[in-house]
Amino acid sequence: MVQRLPSGIRLSLAAAGANRVDVRSDLTGWMDAPMARGLDGIWQLDLAASPGVHRLALRVDGGAWLPPSGFPVGSDGYGEAVGLFVVEP
Repeated sequence: MVQRLPSGIRLSLAAAGANRVDVRSDLTGWMDAPMARGLDGIWQLDLAASPGVHRLALRVDGGAWLPPSGFPVGSDGYGEAVGLFVVEP
């Protein structure tokens, strides 16, 4: 899930039993960014984000990089599938 914040966005993911969740996105410069697990078990990461279409992939416990479930799927420009989402102005 993507939630708009005054300073950017918050990515949230329910991944019961996961020990680590990482994000790669155009918003992270395609560098791995670890999500933090909240007390409620929901993983979150806040990122600065400009309006427009953005791309991201998730990795759980060192597995494969995958588009988030339920997101439209596009390409990262190198042949890998990523999730697409829009940040409204």
